[in-house]
Amino acid sequence: MPNCPKDGEHLCSWQGNTFDFDKNLPNNTFYSGIPIEVGDGSSGGPWIRDYDPNTNTGVITGVSHGLLHSPYPSQGYTATWRWYKDDFSSLLQLAEDNNP
Repeated sequence: MPNCPKDGEHLCSWQGNTFDFDKNLPNNTFYSGIPIEVGDGSSGGPWIRDYDPNTNTGVITGVSHGLLHSPYPSQGYTATWRWYKDDFSSLLQLAEDNNP
C-alpha cells in the first residue's frame, strides 16, 4: 500500500495472496493473514476476491481484524476470521428469517 496514509480516513487497497498460520498455533484454522499491516481504522474493512472493477462486485471472504494475541506473531501482518460458505449462508438465512 505505497503512499497510503493508513489513517482510517482514506480508502486504500492492496492486492495479493492470503496465507495460513502455522499449524502449531491454537485455532489456526479460524484465521487467514495477509503479509501487510493495513493500519489504524481498517478493522471491519472487507477482504474481497474475484473483484471486477467494471461492475464493482466481488466476493467478500473476510474482514480486517488486526493482529492476534500471543502466541501469534506480533507484527508484519493483518488477520481475518475465515468465512466458510456454509457459515455465511447460515448468517444470510438468519437475517432473512428475522427481517420483519
